Amino acid sequence: MSKKHIKILLFFLFISLVLCSSFFHELWLDEAHRLNISKNSNSFFDYYNNMKNEGEPWLVEFFYFISYKLYDSDIGPKLINLSFSIITAYLLLFRSKLPLSILVFVVFSYNLAFEYTVLVRTYSFAFCFVILYFINYETSSRLRNSIVLLLIANSHNLFFMLAPFLFLIQFNNLKSVFKGREIKHILFFGAGMLVTLYFSTPKNAHLIPRFDVSFAARLTHSLSGFTIGLFPLSNFTISDWNSSLLSDILLRRYIALISIGLLTVIYFQCKKTYKTSVLFLGFFPILLFYFIFPISAMRYFTIYYTIIVTLLLLIANGNSGFNKTFSYLIYSSLFISSVSGVYFCIKDIIKPFSQSKNTASYLRSNSKSADPVYVYPQSVYTTLNHYYERNYLDATTGSPFTLSCLTCYGDANSTESVFIDHLLKRLGENKTPPFYFVTNRNLDSLINSKTKNTIFSTKTAFYGSINKFENYTVYYFQNKLNNK
Repeated sequence: MSKKHIKILLFFLFISLVLCSSFFHELWLDEAHRLNISKNSNSFFDYYNNMKNEGEPWLVEFFYFISYKLYDSDIGPKLINLSFSIITAYLLLFRSKLPLSILVFVVFSYNLAFEYTVLVRTYSFAFCFVILYFINYETSSRLRNSIVLLLIANSHNLFFMLAPFLFLIQFNNLKSVFKGREIKHILFFGAGMLVTLYFSTPKNAHLIPRFDVSFAARLTHSLSGFTIGLFPLSNFTISDWNSSLLSDILLRRYIALISIGLLTVIYFQCKKTYKTSVLFLGFFPILLFYFIFPISAMRYFTIYYTIIVTLLLLIANGNSGFNKTFSYLIYSSLFISSVSGVYFCIKDIIKPFSQSKNTASYLRSNSKSADPVYVYPQSVYTTLNHYYERNYLDATTGSPFTLSCLTCYGDANSTESVFIDHLLKRLGENKTPPFYFVTNRNLDSLINSKTKNTIFSTKTAFYGSINKFENYTVYYFQNKLNNK
């Protein structure tokens, strides 16, 4: 079989895999959170007002808003994601100069096959534009390159920080950047970046996350992310795709030392040119970002794998090269990533990624519109309301969630014992109607201890999701006196 036929076969295998996985995929919190914004925005101005405190570039996410208005369902955003990822796979297979031995792994990598495609987030846009840029930047005009780079910058915060280094790569050396004829392109790109930064900055400073973490912990966390992103091995022993096996079996400081070693090897093993040196510098603002915001989910660190792929594209274009000994590191990373990608695509077909859809279906079938439905924590409301719009009540206050809460992540600021006391107190009067209570926490023992004498309750559990934080339990409470 010729290389061309093998590439065609790989292309259709990729399409089949991601189509099936996307079809069966249930939305989880992050996806529902963003799509709720599109779903409940009636105009561009509504959309802007809902996005202005998100703290991320939102222009590219406008595609989701348009697709949701066209289809009024998850199909539109999923098709948008699939389209960009299929284009990316096509560009890699038929337009790039990467050897087939690398393409097999990159196309089915955790990034492209699952995280950037099946999950409805803007990573698919960013990766597609990055690949498009590296394939065409040497033959495209500076203006076109700048437009593509601004689209990359408007896809995600991490890609925003990478964009300036990609801009510098299109020049032959640093001196040529500041030639007179290039100034207008620098000004155009710089102005676009400033506008993106302005619209990405939360207008409410209180919404900027703060972390009470020591300097040493921040440093080890930031550095360890490089190894975790390069080898995206989820902890298969627990139901949480977003956990890292490496961070669960090794202390972060040891992973940080491994990262320092890997970065050193990459730098010295790579045949250094102006372009590869600039790209290598692109690691550092991202390391700084994770130092300032020490978030730990494995998916955030996949940006490092993307940079490695761009480095491979530079090599394939004849701008650099690796010593043969370094190929073992590259292929081990590519192999592990592709195994994770295929594994999670298949797993998402077999098991629910989130139980939000099943839980919402249960409530739609069993509860009446007049039945109060309390939820805890607030994030449960975000996912349930996406699949089943109805009146949901905050279990801590008894107040209904408002439209503005559709975009909320925040959890309630009370202990579980206190809020259950408030919840069950409402059954103290005979006139209190029965109600449903939905949570993603394990509260059985606490509820049983507080409902022994006065409350009658039944429980329906929805477990077994890939995301362990989106297993839900539905309790039905009724005062015993009312039940007689």
